[in-house]
Amino acid sequence: MKDVKGSIIINTLASQAAEVSAVLLSGVLLAKMGPKKGFAFMFAVSASGSIALIFVVNSGKTSLIPIFVFLAKFGIAASFSMVFVAAVSLTPTIFTASIFGFSNVAARAVTVLAPEVVEIPGVVPI
Repeated sequence: MKDVKGSIIINTLASQAAEVSAVLLSGVLLAKMGPKKGFAFMFAVSASGSIALIFVVNSGKTSLIPIFVFLAKFGIAASFSMVFVAAVSLTPTIFTASIFGFSNVAARAVTVLAPEVVEIPGVVPI
């Protein structure tokens, strides 16, 4: 959040409000839409917020940044919450612990690179 233009306090509050509301609403969304439509919808929300955030940051309209931070974070947080419920209901119980364990190890291995990647100067499309 340190490199996002605008007020760091308002941007962080928008990000955290999105995460709390996404965690609270993700179960309802998963129950109403199902895993396939629910994930597609949340990824679309996150992508639209992220793409709009790129254009807004480049245009200099800092008053719109918290809205798009909220959308981007809401989609990702809701998808992350829905993964746990969907994975348990879609995979056999015998494999669920192994799947979560493998993905946890892979995520932590990639997370080691995060501090280096964040400090790369300029915009890096990932």
